[in-house]
Amino acid sequence: MAARAIALAWVACGLLAAPVAGAPARSEEERLLWERAAQWEEALAKSDAVLRDAALQAYLDEITAKVHAQLAEAQSAAPRVVVLRHPLINAFAAPNGLVVLHTGILARLENEAELATLLGHELAHFVRRHSLRESRERRGATRREGLARALSLGLYSLGGGPLEAAVDRHVRGYSQQLELEADRLGFVAMERAGYDVRASVRMFEVVLLDEEEPAIEDPFYYADHPSMEARAQHYRELIARSRRSGGELGAERYLAAVRGAIAQNVKDDLELARVRSARRGIDRLLAADAASAEAHYLDGEWHRLAGKPGPESAAASADAYARATELDAKHAAAWRVLGLAQRDLGRAEDALRSLARAIELAPEALDRPILEAYVKELEAEAARAAR
Repeated sequence: MAARAIALAWVACGLLAAPVAGAPARSEEERLLWERAAQWEEALAKSDAVLRDAALQAYLDEITAKVHAQLAEAQSAAPRVVVLRHPLINAFAAPNGLVVLHTGILARLENEAELATLLGHELAHFVRRHSLRESRERRGATRREGLARALSLGLYSLGGGPLEAAVDRHVRGYSQQLELEADRLGFVAMERAGYDVRASVRMFEVVLLDEEEPAIEDPFYYADHPSMEARAQHYRELIARSRRSGGELGAERYLAAVRGAIAQNVKDDLELARVRSARRGIDRLLAADAASAEAHYLDGEWHRLAGKPGPESAAASADAYARATELDAKHAAAWRVLGLAQRDLGRAEDALRSLARAIELAPEALDRPILEAYVKELEAEAARAAR
């Protein structure tokens, strides 16, 4: 995979919650699992890999609580959701109730019913204490190694830096038996929450089969094609046995909540040269809101970074950037790249105005000296042409 280096870390927000009445007692082994998870949460909470979007967070918290309420078992902490900037498709639950969602998976889901399916599956892992069950099944390993593998909430980089911790059970998934149990319980939870059960299977038929780089092994378990095909069949069987017809999809509500996550995911896809995935996200943003300046800016970025070199791509990117500035006259990034594109196309007067506007809107930008040099160069050319 051709990739520029982007450091993307696993992180979490919040500390270990206090026990509540009626919660199951935890063994020493499970207590250690929870403590390690809490240590990771505390240590990594300030990472900039977290997508900080208050409206999205409130939405995910609402749907998580709604689905979790349908799972009967008591727990000693309410589940929490954190979204990580990561374009590869994955989600997992830690032993202490932290649910981690990649922007990559949010960008592929189409509605709230699919989100509820995903959350139901991950919450089932938490509620049924699958981390502990996996840990006990690996008693052949040393206690320390078993705990490390069971948590695996490590730091890692794509296209660059060292792998600082193993990416194992929670990132790659559990045993087939536990995955199928989580599928079944999660399906029941989303069904009881009032969602259209027919939406559940789409995750495994379409969403989670990422064809971006079929020759490259995706390090995350949701990209395991044979497993996903078997899981899709399992969901079809669950749907066939369900007594519910119809239900809620929540497509518009979902898209309104995750639009920012999709935009961020497009940027990270472009950084990793995942051009098809980026194009898919841009088209979705434009279909949702043709008057989105950010979507048109990203469209310009796609033509600049992923299009074939030459005047045709340069013109397409300039047109998209121009549309972005028309829709948002204060979009400094769009003015900047518009000016550069116009300069490359030989449109000196237009480039001069665009670059000057970019400097005006973002006077603290790191590349201001470069833009000012281009402005002087263009002004000199204009002066020579006037003589």
